[in-house]
Amino acid sequence: MWYVIQTKTGLEEELVIKLKEVMPEESCKNFLIPMFEEVIRTGGKSRISSRRIFPGYVLLESDSPEDLFTAGSRLGSGGFMKVLGYDGEASDTCIKAVNAEDMDFLKSVLQNGIMSVSYVERQDGTRIKRIVGPLAKYGNRITKIEFRKRRAIVDTVVFGKQRRIKFGLWTKEDPEIPWIREALKRNDRPEFILEDYDIGLRPGDRVKDVTGLYKDEVFTVEKVNRLRRTIRTKVMMLGEVRDMELGADQVEKI
Repeated sequence: MWYVIQTKTGLEEELVIKLKEVMPEESCKNFLIPMFEEVIRTGGKSRISSRRIFPGYVLLESDSPEDLFTAGSRLGSGGFMKVLGYDGEASDTCIKAVNAEDMDFLKSVLQNGIMSVSYVERQDGTRIKRIVGPLAKYGNRITKIEFRKRRAIVDTVVFGKQRRIKFGLWTKEDPEIPWIREALKRNDRPEFILEDYDIGLRPGDRVKDVTGLYKDEVFTVEKVNRLRRTIRTKVMMLGEVRDMELGADQVEKI
């Protein structure tokens, strides 16, 4: 099983060394400090630099959580280390494995512990038309994109908290990367194509809230944002009609 450990930012590698010192060798099957390829733009040219996706976090694969608990007791003083459960809270009595949703996310974006850049094609110079690479699976969850800085932001819950995950972007204007060239030829990596993505809602549709927050209320869809998976509607609030944004997963069509 995999377990997530938190330490002070910048001490991730040191923590791995210390855990190897205090834990039995057979208890440390694998360590992972998730990294991503950040694109640095200087002088109109792009280069790639590796950065931590989750500064201050280390993942450990082990079949002996009791050894991890013991290590936590020895290294936890001074805030050097704490083991997190899937609820994101420090655990001092029980060690919980990383939950399935978090593991699915990590497996979907990481290859050999690194999240590579994602190749993007634009339409009309601004909108995303196509994505190839790790971002493709999360194209519908992009909350911010900056082509000039070659990065996109995806908001998602990981390790019990809402986090902003940065994805590096690569375009046809940038130097050729062999795996991107081959992936485009074979189409063997996940792809996101804007025109093909449909969240099942359109302007004029009537929807109801499924979270219980707006019980018995019916809304009319005015706008749809397929990339963010949101709709715009209106709601009566304090005697005034106001614009409101709802997630597509918060409502169902009636």
